[in-house]
Amino acid sequence: MVQERDILRCDEHGDVPFQYRDATTDKMAQRTLPGADFMWLVLQHVLPKDQRPARNSAFLHHNSARVIRRRLVLQ
Repeated sequence: MVQERDILRCDEHGDVPFQYRDATTDKMAQRTLPGADFMWLVLQHVLPKDQRPARNSAFLHHNSARVIRRRLVLQ
């Protein structure tokens, strides 16, 4: 995910150059996108107000083990 410090600038044409860590080489790389395309990439990671990330609400989450054991004992 691109952090605010990784956004280098917004030029007069609306293009947004930013840096990111390339997953294949594990090195920093730079990319420039039109403003609308950049916003689309960022907004793909925004969840609705009442929705939690799936990784935190899954029944296999490490915090769920205690709840599952408790339910098995109560049955």
